[in-house]
Amino acid sequence: MAKQQIIAGTIMEFVTVEAIKQCAIAGIGLAFLPEITVRAEIEKGLLAKLNWQAAPESISTYIAWHKGKRLTENIRFFIDSALAMYGKDHVSVHPEK
Repeated sequence: MAKQQIIAGTIMEFVTVEAIKQCAIAGIGLAFLPEITVRAEIEKGLLAKLNWQAAPESISTYIAWHKGKRLTENIRFFIDSALAMYGKDHVSVHPEK
């Protein structure tokens, strides 16, 4: 946002997409979220999609799990898909595969 000369007065971080959506619906700032996660809210008129010309400066994705836990087939597929799509340069996987 600095490149667009937008200065945030307060920056808040949340753990869940739902918390971020509810803040945006309540008028508490902007949110950068995947369209699929807000499609229903956009269709209902609760949120509006902005025509943002530049991508956010950085978005990090981390995948972590308990070292001693067995991963389900679906979770393993998700991790493998994320790595195949974005590569190890853009997705941090812990513990290492």
